[in-house]
Order: sequence, then structure tokens, then C-alpha cells
Amino acid sequence: MVIFQSIIRDLQDLPAPILLKAAQYIHQLNPRRLTKQDRLAALRSSAGGISKEDADIMERSIKESDQIIDEFNGSNTW
Repeated sequence: MVIFQSIIRDLQDLPAPILLKAAQYIHQLNPRRLTKQDRLAALRSSAGGISKEDADIMERSIKESDQIIDEFNGSNTW
């Protein structure tokens, strides 16, 4: 625990850009953290996993939600 506390104290004194580099390096060391390639592979393997029917239902629901929001907002413009 002494080592951990020492590292934390050292990190607290670092400027933000160096702290960001340290965080990125530490994240790379974590074996439980997925790499970018792992995340992309998972995304590719799930691509096309939704049926056309389900996609159509989702699309209709989104359009209906947009209409409800538009009706609620009336002529309000952001």
C-alpha cells in the first residue's frame, strides 16, 4: 500500500498533459482492459445482428418520438 500511496502523491503533482499520458500508459498495462482491436473485433462480430424487421421497428419508433418532440416544442427553435 505504501507504493500505491507514493504513486498517487506523484500523480497529484503532475501537470494535466503529463497526467493524461500516465493514465494512458497505466490503462495499457491493465490486462483486463480491452484493446482497440478487441473492441473493433467485437463490434464487427455483432454487425448485422439485428433483423430487418427489428431495424424497421426501431426506425419507426425513432421517427414517432421525433414527431412527438416536435409537436411538444411547437414552434420553439433552439
